Amino acid sequence: MTVLTKTPVVAPEPPIPPYPAAAIQSATATVVSRRIGGLDWRICEGYTRCVEVVPPAAWRDPASLLGAVKVKENDGREVWRIRAEGHDLFVKLYRSESLMARIKRCWRGPASLSEWRAAEYARRHGLPAVEPVACGWDVGRRSAGCVLVTAALAQAVPLNQCWTDAMSLADPAARYRMCLRLIRAVAELIARAHQSGLRHVDLHAGNLLVVDDPEAHAPLIYFVDLHGVRFGRPVSDAAVIRNLAQLNQWFRRHATVTQRLRFLRCYLEAREALEHRTPLARRLGLDVRQVINALDRRARAHARRLYAQRDRRALRTNKYFARLRLGGGWRGHVFLQAKHAVPGSRASTLTFSVEQWRDWLADPLSWVRPGGAWQMIKDSHSGTVCRAALPTDPPLPVVVKRTRARNLARRISLALRASRGLRTWRRGYALIHRDMPTARPLAVLERRRLGLVVDGILITEALPDAHDLDALISVQLARLDSRGQRRAKDLLIEALSGLVRRMNERGLVHRDFKASNIMVQWNDPYAGPPRLSLVDLDGLAVRRRTSDRHVRRALARLNVSLDHCRTVTRTDRVRFLMRFLTGWGRDGADYRALWRDLDRRSRAKRRQYERHKAWKLEHYGRP
Repeated sequence: MTVLTKTPVVAPEPPIPPYPAAAIQSATATVVSRRIGGLDWRICEGYTRCVEVVPPAAWRDPASLLGAVKVKENDGREVWRIRAEGHDLFVKLYRSESLMARIKRCWRGPASLSEWRAAEYARRHGLPAVEPVACGWDVGRRSAGCVLVTAALAQAVPLNQCWTDAMSLADPAARYRMCLRLIRAVAELIARAHQSGLRHVDLHAGNLLVVDDPEAHAPLIYFVDLHGVRFGRPVSDAAVIRNLAQLNQWFRRHATVTQRLRFLRCYLEAREALEHRTPLARRLGLDVRQVINALDRRARAHARRLYAQRDRRALRTNKYFARLRLGGGWRGHVFLQAKHAVPGSRASTLTFSVEQWRDWLADPLSWVRPGGAWQMIKDSHSGTVCRAALPTDPPLPVVVKRTRARNLARRISLALRASRGLRTWRRGYALIHRDMPTARPLAVLERRRLGLVVDGILITEALPDAHDLDALISVQLARLDSRGQRRAKDLLIEALSGLVRRMNERGLVHRDFKASNIMVQWNDPYAGPPRLSLVDLDGLAVRRRTSDRHVRRALARLNVSLDHCRTVTRTDRVRFLMRFLTGWGRDGADYRALWRDLDRRSRAKRRQYERHKAWKLEHYGRP
């Protein structure tokens, strides 16, 4: 018998449309050369008057111009927005005099000229990028005086802001359509760039500008900040993975797994469609599964490097932190401002100065000396903890801690290494830099004699309207009816399981992970999701890799710390384990093996607690 089969009709691949001509500036614009104010200039002919009317000194210090606004500042670079001859312009100043900057200047020439050439290359290959208006550099290239002037894009917003606005849309259908349009546009742009031999080495959501027209086929995405662009050669597989991992760093926190996989599929499809259309195009030597695995490894490595860089920044003097030296052997670190505001932290929205901290910390021990205007929380042989307030407007509630050595061994230990306050400072910002909520450290001081630590205090922001998880479950949830308890416990289980997963993913190990060390802030009590913060960070460590053993020990400690909470039932513990084990490719059904292991670890932990309690009774007369 002959079986007739119908050959499926495969729709032809839709061609990738070129960008509108308005999005790509002419690559053959006439360029003129000038020498103005000690700088050699390369200027697009239509903007010559804009450069000439600005006072030469203003190109080195735009603050003297009327209406100039500083947009961005980081190590070695400043970006200003000015207006000249009816044009809105951005002025980027390169000021770095570091050894690496000098080497790059000798090898590649002035940084402004390098960025100009990158923008020209992008225009020649049909890639939308900011329009360079002029670039200038010091005659002889003997210093870091480089200037790049670019034209402002009307109604352009950074991709991270555009994505956040799209994700906040109330209508699910509109949110889905907007996110899909952005995903396709960004994937196509990056595929075009890679197949044209251009790779942005600082590819993150802030370096992509979106100009969206709801009636257009897709939003227009523009490259900005081109000082770190490599161009003119095929982009290797390793470079592709590095580039995508950089972009993934922000979206791994603000996009779902489905959205990120959709972006990857769109990128691979656009890349394949462009394989034979550009001279520098090449076929990717990895299949989809290999790309996903390589991207996951590279994203983790990129995140570790970024986290380590931010951790080092918290111990230096820069825009966000400052090292402080006071009289009497006191020295330490203070917080100045946050790069991004954190929900639930008013300190992250404030800006402090070194002069303010010098005034407030002129007598450090006055913050914990008896008779002060504060509320004592703890005063024992191991330390003093009290509530106070910084004299801001309005006052900012803080918690001040002073650690004491309770025996000779502890005194020697504290004298030979960083103080407990400095370790908490490091661990607190390690959490914040990894997007893990905690009480923000604001100042830490150590007092040294002959190089040895003899005293120290730590000032942290007080978490407003926060309750520790132990008290919340034992007291507040016990007052609710059965339906209210179920709803509140489900929300806590969801938040707590997510907290443990994020700690594991980001290399955080907590050796004292118990309910009393987890603070809960609930803006909409028992209705919306709670915000969990970690406190008492003495047991926290940052590891390159974490294992199941670390996670299971933390879960066992948490389990034992909730033994006295009658509101927490066996069913709640099972639901927590199932939710914790639910993830990509898992449904939580294999919780039984973990349940048995946690039961064994919990029994051992209870025996250890009983032995420690007996030892404290014997030596201190109290548990």
